[in-house]
Amino acid sequence: MAPSSRPGTHAAAERRRTLIVGVVVLVLAALLLVVVFTANRGHLPGEPTTTVRVAFADIGQTDTNSEVRRGGERIGQVSDVTVSGGRAVATLTLIGDVPVHADARAEIRDQSALAQKYVELIPGSPDAPLLEGVLPVERTESSHDLADLLDVFDVPTREALRSTVRDVGSGLAGQGPGLGRFVGAAPGMLDDLGTVSGALADPAADLPGTLRSGASLAGHLEPASAELAGLLAQSRDTLDALSTDGGEPLGGTVREAADTLPALRTAADDLYAPLADTGSAMRTLGPGAAALGDGTPDLRGTLREAVGPLRKVPDVADRADPALADLTETLAAARPFVPRLGEGLRNAAEPLSVLSRYTPDIALFSRTFSRLNTSHDGFRHQFRIFLSAPGPASLSGLPRGLGDAPTNPYPEPGTASDDRDSNGALVPGGDR
Repeated sequence: MAPSSRPGTHAAAERRRTLIVGVVVLVLAALLLVVVFTANRGHLPGEPTTTVRVAFADIGQTDTNSEVRRGGERIGQVSDVTVSGGRAVATLTLIGDVPVHADARAEIRDQSALAQKYVELIPGSPDAPLLEGVLPVERTESSHDLADLLDVFDVPTREALRSTVRDVGSGLAGQGPGLGRFVGAAPGMLDDLGTVSGALADPAADLPGTLRSGASLAGHLEPASAELAGLLAQSRDTLDALSTDGGEPLGGTVREAADTLPALRTAADDLYAPLADTGSAMRTLGPGAAALGDGTPDLRGTLREAVGPLRKVPDVADRADPALADLTETLAAARPFVPRLGEGLRNAAEPLSVLSRYTPDIALFSRTFSRLNTSHDGFRHQFRIFLSAPGPASLSGLPRGLGDAPTNPYPEPGTASDDRDSNGALVPGGDR
């Protein structure tokens, strides 16, 4: 009987081992499934956690499973997002026992350029009490997207920007090889750009002065912007005309100009001498032109101020017409007398030259005669007549002393008024 019972016992043991292995595998598989399905919570099953509720005015693209960080280090994740009182309330599940105080702060930051967000949590000061309830929105900072920056532009600007980005992208998509060559040449271009930047930063370049001059030039050109736009349009039409038929007419003109240019050079050489003479003439005219320019303000002032007097000229001319007519008749009647008057003046030249020496004496006589007629005392004229008798000096044989009185009967022309004695009286005529 014993030998027959061994095979059954061995089979039962194999079944038990198979059952135990199956149970272990099932348990391990269950544990693995639990770990897999709970791994997205950011912590292992059974690991202690801390839950914090935070209110945000705008949570942006933040959703469940977004990371929670402290100083850039992951400490948990967002487990739930709800709306309460018009505010977004995020439930943060922190790994381990993390004390969060009432003065804590939280803000939503960008994790990548693809609008992925994370919550940066600052637990607060240990001196402050622990947070109870929801961290208020006053202590949080909401999400900021690139769209918020673009909102400062109006609708036409955003549409133009969208069109520009789309067109630039389409253009770059068809220029892959060229863009590759540009990137390959970029290092050398950057070196050149560094050289140019260094030259512009040099104080001798005076880049601020150049920019100010450019701004001033733009300000001066701004009133003429319409004219400049018209000029550019005309230039465009001119260039379009030059490019007619693929530029063949212009090419023919250039080819024919090859024979014309030598003759033109000869003509230009012949013009050197006349142009030199013209330059000399212009230099000669320069001082006169400068003087004319200096005198122009005075001439302009004279012409401006002469308007009033010139307006009076017609009235004066009308009044002068009768007098001028009479003067014309008088001059016509005096024409025969003019030759005789000229002859008389020529004959009187010699006696007048003799009398010119006695001009002071004649003037003295005229003044004396005038006083003779005008001197009076009341109604009685003081007119006296004195007889001129020979003086003692004219008689010979008189004792010495009687003829010593100074006399000068023939004074030099113009000296009679200066002949005075020691008392200041005029010296009478006679021999001195």
